[in-house]
Amino acid sequence: SLFPYLIVAINMMGEEGVGRRVANGERGRFALRRDWAVNPLTESRQLLLAEGSRQVQVPTLAITEDDVATAAAQVLRQLPARGGQITVRFQTPTRLVDHKTLVHAPVFLPLFQRTVERVMQLASWYGPRSPGMLDFDTLLPLADDVRLIDDRTQWVDLTSPSLRRGQSTPIGGFVGQAVYQAERWEPLLPWLLWGQLVQVGKNTVKGNGWFDLVIAGGRN
Repeated sequence: SLFPYLIVAINMMGEEGVGRRVANGERGRFALRRDWAVNPLTESRQLLLAEGSRQVQVPTLAITEDDVATAAAQVLRQLPARGGQITVRFQTPTRLVDHKTLVHAPVFLPLFQRTVERVMQLASWYGPRSPGMLDFDTLLPLADDVRLIDDRTQWVDLTSPSLRRGQSTPIGGFVGQAVYQAERWEPLLPWLLWGQLVQVGKNTVKGNGWFDLVIAGGRN
């Protein structure tokens, strides 16, 4: 019910400007022309704001457990031909912490653990029902067996300034692609599919931790 206010805020951002100031002292400006709700797993779309219209529709397009299960089954059918390999593309800086230590490489186990925690946390806060208990005794050994066979990521150092605190906070992380290989993806894959929808790691509210899966040269 609050979604129309988000659209108003985005329009105001475009009018006032965002980003670094350029030579004339102004920030970059933009105009919101259309707005769609999209389910990337099914490619279903719902038009929320048409061009030239001021009427905003409340999004009703949901991503369900059945959507994730269907997408996971499609991916699993392709994996034997690819030697059990999955490529994860880290679109925005991904900042993971494991045992209070910053992780500078896309090691699978901390990536998987933080993804599961993120999904469960969101489900607990906003889901229609409390999430069930997980069998971590089974999941974590499987995740630990996943091998990072090709790391093409790089670390990007970024900071987020705070006028209120009078200081900047580091929000950098790794970006790029990583290829993982495993013998048993079935229990792990649904969590990765959820993760690419909700982001993972630190500073997700600032855009960090957006990743997607690349299977057979295309995106899921």
